[in-house]
Amino acid sequence: MEDTIFQVTVKHNQDASLFHPRSEPTEQCCFACSSRPGGIFSGLDHASLVELDRLRQTSTYPAGVLVYSEADRPRAAYCLCSGRLKLSSSSPDGRTVILGIAASGDVLGVRPLLLGSPHDHTAETIEESRICFVPKDSFLSFMKRNPDVSLKLSQKLSRELGQAYRQVCSLVLKPATERLAEVLLALCRTHGQPVPGGIGLNTNMGQDEMAEMVGLSRRSLNRALGTLRGQGLIECRRRFIIVRNHAALQNCLV
Repeated sequence: MEDTIFQVTVKHNQDASLFHPRSEPTEQCCFACSSRPGGIFSGLDHASLVELDRLRQTSTYPAGVLVYSEADRPRAAYCLCSGRLKLSSSSPDGRTVILGIAASGDVLGVRPLLLGSPHDHTAETIEESRICFVPKDSFLSFMKRNPDVSLKLSQKLSRELGQAYRQVCSLVLKPATERLAEVLLALCRTHGQPVPGGIGLNTNMGQDEMAEMVGLSRRSLNRALGTLRGQGLIECRRRFIIVRNHAALQNCLV
């Protein structure tokens, strides 16, 4: 897509200009999007969906692409149609924490649009992902004309704020095994897939990334994984975890 509204960066590629997103065929539209039901655009009438479909751009990207980076000025609102994005933030001394994994249907980058502030985290594809973009001014105008979207977006941001508060309390107050159990249960809700004998979590993350997400050192993460594995609650494979006993894992939080 020659006139894309943002600049992507391919990690470990010194010349990002060599990368070109794969544009979507014309039949991909907001009306047929599988991620729309239950999302903030689910209640739009036909005319509003036509407008939204006209405003958006859609492209598909491989793993390892930075959709936007921390401290960038916001240029668009992003809707993840399929795939997954890793959301992370870094401290001045170079430490990184993974804030979460965005899944199909998530709308991203809206808070800095509303606040007029830079992005406070980085979004990176961890697998092939199809993403829609609506330019900043167009999206803000669209929200003003569609109060239902504004209300659902406010509810979404409120849920995210509550989740952030819970995350802070977890990092400060809870032991490592309980923090890990909490993250695994959250991943079960958003990314879990039924597999023989449990729920499969295809994290596509190494141990360092998982440790960042839980807020532990790699050594502490390994101990916590070992504890849950020893209790028969999980099975660990390369970049893949099977939750063998979901109910017992929930009991870890009591």
